[in-house]
Amino acid sequence: SLLNKMQENGFSVNYQGNIIQRIKTVMSEGRKMGYHNNTSYLEWKRPSEESFSIALSEKEMQMLWDADLTPGESHVRDLAWLGYLTASRYSDYSRLTSDNIYGNSIRFFQRKTDEEVLIPCSPKIKVIFERNKGRAPKMASAVFNREIKNVCQKVGITDVIQVPKSTRRKKGWDDNKAVEKWEMVSSHSFRRSGASALYRSGVPARVVRYLTGHTTDKQLFKYIKIDKEEGLELLARSTFFK
Repeated sequence: SLLNKMQENGFSVNYQGNIIQRIKTVMSEGRKMGYHNNTSYLEWKRPSEESFSIALSEKEMQMLWDADLTPGESHVRDLAWLGYLTASRYSDYSRLTSDNIYGNSIRFFQRKTDEEVLIPCSPKIKVIFERNKGRAPKMASAVFNREIKNVCQKVGITDVIQVPKSTRRKKGWDDNKAVEKWEMVSSHSFRRSGASALYRSGVPARVVRYLTGHTTDKQLFKYIKIDKEEGLELLARSTFFK
């Protein structure tokens, strides 16, 4: 079958799903136009899996902020922090400038949804703009994704983490390879890190969704990363256990 063939060729589960969805779309249009009467494609299931992505803790983000870095590394760090403080997509936080600041707020339109976002402007954002000539450091996403790994390794974000077999196959890694956290950091990690930090701080999910652009709590909670120790800390604050 097509699915078996794609699996034999090492296609990721989500890529298999995209191909099947495209074929279903073509089949549907062909049926509408009278080219065929086949309806078996309606029963095809689109395989999918949640993409593996990591989030950095507030401690790790502070390690990045405090690190003694070269000018080039500092640009990478500043861009990462813009992603963290806005919990937005790379296409949004990488184009921010001081013109987006209005008093003590920062506002911008999300490219994907065309929705306006208005949030408090962290003092760190103003510092970042001051040391980068009034704008986010200019950098292609591929360059950022490569260099942020190097910076994270340099500052000591080196805990060994569990990585799914599907991700290991995609990376070409052996099942026995010890994967350190810096190896999985990307531009997307900082959007996820910011959303997680906001939720941990007590901001309601519906307000976090306003910032991230997710339309449902279910979508948002795929982004929220809380480890066992952080979960214990949150539970300890609850009056339920008092």
